[in-house]
Amino acid sequence: MGIGQFFAKYSFINLFIATLVMSIGPFFYATFIFLFISRSYDTFIEDFLFLFWVQIYFYPLYYLAGFVFIALYQSYKRAKIKKQFPWY
Repeated sequence: MGIGQFFAKYSFINLFIATLVMSIGPFFYATFIFLFISRSYDTFIEDFLFLFWVQIYFYPLYYLAGFVFIALYQSYKRAKIKKQFPWY
């Protein structure tokens, strides 16, 4: 599979994964603040949205890291198959 085919095949999946990863950090931080400090839903929403907004600047990094991890996983799967079936 060429590099163009790789990007075409995994770009939508990676978009979803990068957005999910980008949401995890602010969600847990806002939950921690809500449970142990403020007990206010307004604070929870404000903290989450602020941290999510700040992370948008790092989104290309998440997107690139997602492609790297997908490529590593594909390489691992290929090596595992070759080990089990050397003629394949």
